[in-house]
Amino acid sequence: MQVTHTLTDEMTTICIEGLHRTVRMLHITDLHLALIDDRDADHIPACADACQRFEPSVAISDRMMMEAKTLDLDLIALTGDIVHFPSHAAVEGIKAAMAQVNVPVLYTAGNHDWHFPGLSGREELREAWWPALQPLHRGHASHARHEI
Repeated sequence: MQVTHTLTDEMTTICIEGLHRTVRMLHITDLHLALIDDRDADHIPACADACQRFEPSVAISDRMMMEAKTLDLDLIALTGDIVHFPSHAAVEGIKAAMAQVNVPVLYTAGNHDWHFPGLSGREELREAWWPALQPLHRGHASHARHEI
């Protein structure tokens, strides 16, 4: 099977020999949405800096979903570090953004998605916080697939 691709600032086109129709996908990664409220009060002090640094990500997320509605997409792939930490507010923000489009969305967690600043550990944190991301990954935090 031959695969070729072309790139522009706005789009990557991947041609796959034998593919019977065009598949249009929006790929979003490393958005780092940093939102937090009193539901995660214990983490607010450690997250304050990130909330200021990544404040534009809220507007960017809204703009991307507005644009996604105008495209004839088959899939949106959210691949890692979509949220900067697994707060209730950040997960709800991404879930609301996903609900704006009538397109299948695949979400795969990155290290920031399941890690609050200031906490140490890796495997145990991932296991502890993946359930908080359930509204996004729907049971498959580390991987996902969608057949088109």
